[in-house]
Amino acid sequence: MSTIRNAADSTFVVVTARAAMFVTPFLFGAAVYFGGQWLDGRFDKISDAAAAASLAASDAANTADSAKDKAATVASDVAVIKATQADNAATQAHIARQVDKLTDVATTTSIQVSAISATLDAMRVTGPVGSLDHVR
Repeated sequence: MSTIRNAADSTFVVVTARAAMFVTPFLFGAAVYFGGQWLDGRFDKISDAAAAASLAASDAANTADSAKDKAATVASDVAVIKATQADNAATQAHIARQVDKLTDVATTTSIQVSAISATLDAMRVTGPVGSLDHVR
């Protein structure tokens, strides 16, 4: 017999080959199981990251909606303030006109009082007009 035939008939080689044939499906099964576990772990991490991103996007959308609502409120408030300022400016102009009129009236009254005072002073010196007291 040849050396190759002797090696093939060797008990050790036969037992090893048979053991390898027996263990190989279990090794493949274990590799598939642990690979699946590893992939499930990766999938869980990706799912958690996606959920966190979705939550962050939802929060950002809510914040944007809230900011949009506040901006609309601020815009309406600004419109009210501008209208109030216009009304106040008109009121202020009206009051300024009234003060100018009162100032004119006060000035006119002061001039008239001065004229009356001068007339009374003149009457005291000369007497009433039409009176003959000053002629004597």
